[in-house]
Amino acid sequence: MGRDVLAGGSLREALRDLMRRGFDGSRGLDQLASRLRRRMAQARRRGDLGGTLDQVRAMLDQALASERDTLAGDPGDDARMAELELGTLPDRTAAAVRALEHYEWRSPEAAATFEAIRAMLRREVLDAQFAGLKQALTSNDPQAMAGVRNMLSDLNELLAAHAW
Repeated sequence: MGRDVLAGGSLREALRDLMRRGFDGSRGLDQLASRLRRRMAQARRRGDLGGTLDQVRAMLDQALASERDTLAGDPGDDARMAELELGTLPDRTAAAVRALEHYEWRSPEAAATFEAIRAMLRREVLDAQFAGLKQALTSNDPQAMAGVRNMLSDLNELLAAHAW
């Protein structure tokens, strides 16, 4: 950093370069950004997380637009309260879906779209769990096989208790 400043650079530029490169064995911002890009690519290859969330966001926006249209035609105070509730939803998709879990939809189209979102998310979770189970079953790792046996044993006990 001192060399950069003595060579005629500004202190701000020297600090920016230091943060990008890192110092004394610590990672710089360039390395961290590269690592983040690799991890995001791995997550996409494993389950295309971004695609599912983008699809859920689009469907959620569609449901909210339909619900707002329905509420706009209702002159009652309940409709205004519902509009207020929709207006204060969190920006993050997962948090908005969670907040709408017990919302009473007035638009049948919006209710159907939200139910489709819930079904898609359930399917994604199950697919991810079964993919992990399949991977554990196909591996030759004795610990993974023991874990699967224990899980199946517990599942059988739960099913028996539920049937009883």
